[in-house]
Amino acid sequence: GSGRDIETIINEAIRKAISQETVVTDELIHNEIATLALGPENKSHIIPEELFNVIVYHELGHAYIGKRNGKIAETVTIIPRWPSLGTAWLLDKNDNVLKEKQEILNDIQELVAWRQAERIFCNTETTWASNDYERAKRIALAYLTVYNFDYQVSEVETYRFYAATQQIENLPQEMQKEVHKVAAKIIEDQENIVYEVLKNHKDKI
Repeated sequence: GSGRDIETIINEAIRKAISQETVVTDELIHNEIATLALGPENKSHIIPEELFNVIVYHELGHAYIGKRNGKIAETVTIIPRWPSLGTAWLLDKNDNVLKEKQEILNDIQELVAWRQAERIFCNTETTWASNDYERAKRIALAYLTVYNFDYQVSEVETYRFYAATQQIENLPQEMQKEVHKVAAKIIEDQENIVYEVLKNHKDKI
């Protein structure tokens, strides 16, 4: 983070240490980093009992797929943080500026893992965290347009769109339709991968 972020984290940790009549600890600093990155805890929000398991497995789905893909599960919690009811905070082991194709697909897997976990462990599907799907869609579109990566949709059909752009709206209408179709296929394929992984490793979760 920026120098100002670091100053804010340290000042808040000091303030809380004083209020608790203790010293600044790693835990206090970690909590302030999490607050800055994820939002403040909302311990007053009571999770309905019937949703408890759904939220637990929702976050474990994110975390398990993230760790399988080489991420660090920095924080996994069901303490609500506005606006989320739980959090799986995944970090790259290496802060690389450049990403390979598979790493981008891995990011999509981690985002869509929650719904597959709900299906497998709770026999349900919720609308909670549907913004993860919006993020997955943006990544899939960027995979095809911004980064110009190819994607194989079948044994005989591979797509590559030679029109690098930050704005898909700048593409011709027919190409936009094709890009959205392939992006949906990318997400569907990653969902299927995640489903099989979680189903085959249920005993580890």
